[in-house]
Amino acid sequence: MFQENDYIRRQIRAMVKGLGKFMGLEDIREFLSLSDDEQSVITDDELETIIATSKIEIISGNKGLTSEELATELNLTVKELNQLMSNEIIASEENLDRMVTFISENQSFL
Repeated sequence: MFQENDYIRRQIRAMVKGLGKFMGLEDIREFLSLSDDEQSVITDDELETIIATSKIEIISGNKGLTSEELATELNLTVKELNQLMSNEIIASEENLDRMVTFISENQSFL
């Protein structure tokens, strides 16, 4: 189960990186053609976190931000940022809102 989750996470990250700002939650679900059974493997919250962190990774790379600068912009600790970026934790609603705002404000860097 863990290997399957890890594989799906890597596929989602690759899609988001390849298609950048054009991919959303429903687009990715449709693209992966996840059945009802497989959808429970990755929750919507987890999927939204993966999408957001993938886009943030692209933006921060294009802006040349360090981890410390990015953490500051997202009002996170570096540890929290690293955990989110490595999919160790799922973003809280508050953190996800800040991440989405950051992405929205930096669309030109996607």
